[in-house]
Amino acid sequence: MDAARYQVGSIVRAVSARVERGKTKPPPYYSEQSLLDDMCSAHRFAQSDEDREILRKVAGIGTARTRAGIIEGLIRRGLMERKKVGKTYQLHVTAEGKQVLEKLPPLIKDVGLTAKWERALGLVAEGQATEDQLISKVKQTLSAILDQMLQASRKG
Repeated sequence: MDAARYQVGSIVRAVSARVERGKTKPPPYYSEQSLLDDMCSAHRFAQSDEDREILRKVAGIGTARTRAGIIEGLIRRGLMERKKVGKTYQLHVTAEGKQVLEKLPPLIKDVGLTAKWERALGLVAEGQATEDQLISKVKQTLSAILDQMLQASRKG
């Protein structure tokens, strides 16, 4: 079967197979540089081709001037901390940071939201939408997110 024709659920003939014992290990902790790199290449985490393309075009989330400040802000607020391991520092999410992440709705943690807002900014820049329309849509989205969080906090 040609590799281009493989599909989920298709039946293939195996030439050989073997079982290997092993343990999975968690991914390494971020360093500041590796986190900055992933912020620049946030397109790799997007769910749709359209979001990936937009995030590629705008070079990820944040800007070159704001990314380091975002990390510093998370550390200053106690949501992340630096831990020295050997000669390097790793970034660890604190207990408080984990609580915040658990309470945030999936939409606000999705890089696709950044892509959607970048798309909307592009429409304003091209004259296909107005600044007021963009602000209204952002307010509407944030209001829906806050409503979700309030409902979740009442249940929990």
